Amino acid sequence: MIIAASSIARVGFYAAAGASTLYIATSIAISVDEVYFGGSHVENLYALRDGSGQLLYIAYSVAEGGRAAALIPRGGGGPPPARVIQISNARYPESAKHIQDAQAQGKPAILTIDRSGRNQRRADALRNTPVVPGRDRDEYPPTVTAQDQASVQSTRLTIAVLVRH
Repeated sequence: MIIAASSIARVGFYAAAGASTLYIATSIAISVDEVYFGGSHVENLYALRDGSGQLLYIAYSVAEGGRAAALIPRGGGGPPPARVIQISNARYPESAKHIQDAQAQGKPAILTIDRSGRNQRRADALRNTPVVPGRDRDEYPPTVTAQDQASVQSTRLTIAVLVRH
């Protein structure tokens, strides 16, 4: 989708550039026709200029729409995340692998902070995970985030969780 949208934008801008060139050229031709030929071809030239002006408007609109569509992230609309959280693979290899595995299994990378209910979500997430001395029981997505992204209010802070290599 993103590649197609940027291609649409590029083609639209080229068409707009061609239409604007044609518009300017016909404006010059109209002036030349009126001065040197008595305006005998003006009606056809005005029609060509008007058509190129309409084409310019349409092509530019398509280009702007393609450019805007190319900025929408994959997976739907909505604002981009407010913060990007990077987990160092070198510094936290187990946590990084855990996050990568969870995201590979379909868990979201874009999350929404929702502190209410975090204690219950943590208890539910770790219920069947045994305690191992000297090890953390981490969960993904973190319990401080909303688990049902579809029902989240859009006014809450969103984050993107990435693993940095």
